[in-house]
Amino acid sequence: KTIALIVLLLLPLTSSLAFDGVLISAAPEHPRSGERVTLTASAIGVGSYRMYIWTVGGSEVMRRVDAKEFTITAPALGKKAEIGVTVTSGGKTIASGMYILQPAEVAIEWEGSGGTPPFYTGRPLSTAHGAVRADAIAAFVTQDGAVVPKTQILYTWDVDGNRQDTLSGFGRSSVVVSPPFYDKPFALSVTATSRDGALVASNTTILVPHAPSLVIYETSPLGGLHDAHAIQGV
Repeated sequence: KTIALIVLLLLPLTSSLAFDGVLISAAPEHPRSGERVTLTASAIGVGSYRMYIWTVGGSEVMRRVDAKEFTITAPALGKKAEIGVTVTSGGKTIASGMYILQPAEVAIEWEGSGGTPPFYTGRPLSTAHGAVRADAIAAFVTQDGAVVPKTQILYTWDVDGNRQDTLSGFGRSSVVVSPPFYDKPFALSVTATSRDGALVASNTTILVPHAPSLVIYETSPLGGLHDAHAIQGV
């Protein structure tokens, strides 16, 4: 029984040393179309001076000793690139891995809830203690050219890194938030994920709330509001 127990305890250690897979990470994690992406291969139990062979779509593009990083341009929307890496030693494969690069995009459009002066053509600014309405516009295209509807996209919203569970969900592409600390700038982030998890995109915008200021105008019985000339100095 003692021998059997020792063998069982050693099994996890032995299997980790004999790890035959490669974990590939990407930076940026959720690239946009046409963006340069650096892939990094991490393999447990693989020493230095090993040959790394990188392939794209099954075709070899780089073969070099200790080439743990590989840079590629993300394909167009609706396309994907299959990147593989194989680690060899003495002509024998000791580890391999695969990464699917399928870009997607999401943009954030926002406006404050306050009013605007006459003839002002821009959007209302964000004001201290004022609400902000934001909309996430996702560009999710499948390989067959179909556009993924927003009802099939999971939107996860964050304010200053804090997840807003009550504002997140499938199809919840619009949110209304308020500045956390009066007129201090804050970050509004969204991560959009397709229902099957194949398409993921994220974006962050920095909002700078403006503290309110008081402007006084004269109103005359005949001329109405004289909004061209503010009262100054009194």
